[in-house]
Amino acid sequence: MNMANPLYAWTFTKPFHEMFLGTTTTVSLFSNSLLLLIIYSTSSQHIGSYRYLLAFFAICDITTTIAHAALQPFVHMTSVGFYFFSSHPQAVILGVPFGTISCILFIATYYQTFLVLAYHFIYRYLTVTSGLGASFTAFWTTAHWMAVGAIVNVVYIAVFVVAVAIGMRPTEERRRMIPAEIMEIYNLNLSDPRSGFTIVELRKVDPVSSNEEWIVKSVVSFGSCVLLFAATAAVIVFCIYKTNAAINSAHNLLTPRTRRMHHQLFRALLIQTAVPCLFSYAPLSLILLTGGVTGISLGAFGNVLFLTTAIFPSIDAFFVLFFIVRFRIAVIRLFRLPFSTSGMGSSVEHRVTLRIDKHSSFPLRSTLHYYSSRFVLLRLRVMDPSVYSWIFKDPFHAIFVGTTTSVSFFSNSLLIFIIYTTSAEHLGAYRYLLTFFALCDISTTIGHATLQPYVHMTSTGFYFFLRNPGIIVFGFPVDNVFCLTFIATYYQTFLILAYHFVYRYKTVTSGIGDSCTDTWRKAHWITVGIVVYIIYIAGFVVVVGVGMTPSDETRGLVPPEIFDLYGINLKDNRTGFTVLAMRRPDSLTKEIHWSAESTISIFICLCLFSGTAGVIIFCIYQTTVAIKSAASVLTPFMKQMHGQLFRALLIQTAVPCLFSYAPLSLILMFGGLTGRLMRATQLNVYIPGISFGAFGNVLFLTTAIFPSVDAFFVLYFIVKFRIAVIRLFHLPFKVTGMGTNSVEPMGNLSQSGISSHASIS
Repeated sequence: MNMANPLYAWTFTKPFHEMFLGTTTTVSLFSNSLLLLIIYSTSSQHIGSYRYLLAFFAICDITTTIAHAALQPFVHMTSVGFYFFSSHPQAVILGVPFGTISCILFIATYYQTFLVLAYHFIYRYLTVTSGLGASFTAFWTTAHWMAVGAIVNVVYIAVFVVAVAIGMRPTEERRRMIPAEIMEIYNLNLSDPRSGFTIVELRKVDPVSSNEEWIVKSVVSFGSCVLLFAATAAVIVFCIYKTNAAINSAHNLLTPRTRRMHHQLFRALLIQTAVPCLFSYAPLSLILLTGGVTGISLGAFGNVLFLTTAIFPSIDAFFVLFFIVRFRIAVIRLFRLPFSTSGMGSSVEHRVTLRIDKHSSFPLRSTLHYYSSRFVLLRLRVMDPSVYSWIFKDPFHAIFVGTTTSVSFFSNSLLIFIIYTTSAEHLGAYRYLLTFFALCDISTTIGHATLQPYVHMTSTGFYFFLRNPGIIVFGFPVDNVFCLTFIATYYQTFLILAYHFVYRYKTVTSGIGDSCTDTWRKAHWITVGIVVYIIYIAGFVVVVGVGMTPSDETRGLVPPEIFDLYGINLKDNRTGFTVLAMRRPDSLTKEIHWSAESTISIFICLCLFSGTAGVIIFCIYQTTVAIKSAASVLTPFMKQMHGQLFRALLIQTAVPCLFSYAPLSLILMFGGLTGRLMRATQLNVYIPGISFGAFGNVLFLTTAIFPSVDAFFVLYFIVKFRIAVIRLFHLPFKVTGMGTNSVEPMGNLSQSGISSHASIS
């Protein structure tokens, strides 16, 4: 891989980069301006003081978008931090590089987004807990909240700016240490005193001892920024926990209708939060922590990560316009859209201050009950799954699954064909691993297309069942067998992904130190791989078969909403499914207790599931150390090649992490960890905690993407395969200068053998 022209350079160079930013800027200006118009053209009694927070968020999104479009920043990640600079960094004002000032101003406009997002959760928490307990904010008016919010915003941004200005500005020493690859990739000379930028450089090499040492000023500055960045996340997590506890509390005196409404609004806010977590928190966390913590240099890939952060400000307003029903109605009427508005109520509560006169003739409980049911919530519409049900219903579901299945068959079949029509000496033993991965992807896709499963999340776990259940063979529901078979085909993907990293680690460290595997031949590796594979998949199947198959108890606990949503009766003994119900009511006392079988089962599954992640993390760390080690027998040229291949593997891993690990982790753990059942003694009913319900289908549907696109990454990153595809389809791309090989054979690699491999482009 040529450092001056990475495989993904098209994402941060013209014309794609300008088209992408132009699109996000246009969409952001339209969506946020529309939101501001709707806010101030909608009757205030339906919006309350929440309109000020929404308006400020929209303005923040607009300023962030404009700054992104004007600055067009680059982020180049190194093994000790990263460089952040404009695409035109050499402007000078009053003798000061304006590039540095513009970078600092961009930070000021960008990071306030996370603070305002935290304000949303504070608002929700205070609305739910209004009138419960004593608080010095109980009698605050709108003016008080606006004043405090403005002060916190100014202090928050000021600390960011000061921390960056003190510890991340360019110095003469830092200009001398700028990597040569920055000039090669971006054609920008940051060594020029006229060029401004900001830099995170947590470590440097001592010129005398040649040892790496920490840079105190940078560490303090960087630590301050990370703490502020994490503080907003901590506030959000705290408010999520406290809001959930307040809604579920038996002492909050909410009516069942009000409690149900709060659950729906709270769930909507959680769904809205997933967007910035995906497009802002996740990529920024990788940029901030990868180099400084792990020592791994992702180089120009930082631009790909940072470019995704331009998405959130452009689409955030659409979520607000959709989830707040009053706004949705206004948009439909404004543009005369062909949708019915009948039956739509308001989904924004009017914020009121509860002032209880101690001499009032009304009891406190009656007064709170009256206000909570009459004033705190004003004509709220329950946000039911119909908001996103089109995603897991036909025709969209059939089209989506059909598309991913077709793409998967094509891409993986093409990969297998290329593997076995390309000279074996260029592939080595790696071809067996690639072939097996392609076969696993095909089997997973077939399982997804055949079974088309539903995943309904509850406050204690989830239900996993087929779209067309009820097949009986010898008196046994075959649905259970199909569910277990799907699990066997699905979870193998993560194990094979771990094999990729083990292969890379063993290849790089061949000849370094002593290992029992040093003398292993191909047959040994295949045998061990098969044994581990059988144990891993058998473990999943046995655990799920023992602890998650339906019983009379779990059939009795099936939520009635499942039949209402899907038209499938899981209480029928002829219908099979798998279920995770970590907490259940006792049949006699009705008290909630932990289910030993479900808890043990999910714990073992998570251990197996996280075991592959642990192997991947270990191999990432060890491979990085081996590539940089002075004791390595690799030539400098081969070190560079292995570094590029390793980086390509990391990039490939981001796809399953995004489309498999992340949604599955939410499905497996969210209900069990955050949900709870609490008895409301006054009503003698059991109130659920956070339940995503049918939204589990949306999360699970995204997992069908990875098996369909994975083969394309392999065909692209392995240059020999890329050349073969170009020639096979007569694509209009040049193959001269690409090299002939990017995969080294596995086995006993001597120093001469290692250094004889060809490079990658």
